[in-house]
Amino acid sequence: MRYLGVVVALFASITGLCAAWLWLRASKVEVATGSAIMRSGDYVRAGINLPDLETSGAFRDAISGINDDLMATLYALHQSSYLNKQAAIWTAVSVAASGLSAVIGSLS
Repeated sequence: MRYLGVVVALFASITGLCAAWLWLRASKVEVATGSAIMRSGDYVRAGINLPDLETSGAFRDAISGINDDLMATLYALHQSSYLNKQAAIWTAVSVAASGLSAVIGSLS
């Protein structure tokens, strides 16, 4: 029974490190601005749908650039929130395993 507690404690440590790694990745998500970087497919993957602009000329280009920057920011936020969600799940698993390890340790 004692070895089971050690194994569960090691599992808790590993899952805690996975959560920390995911939170580190979430904190390093960068905003990739510029129309050459963002493509319409990126907007769709981020769950963002914007209507096409029906204006023309310099105004359309200016608005398009602002939309590209806005969509790049929203896409980065989407990526970061996804990683944060995964990290929270791993943290919950780690806390549950740590609690189980403590119970096993007290019983042996």
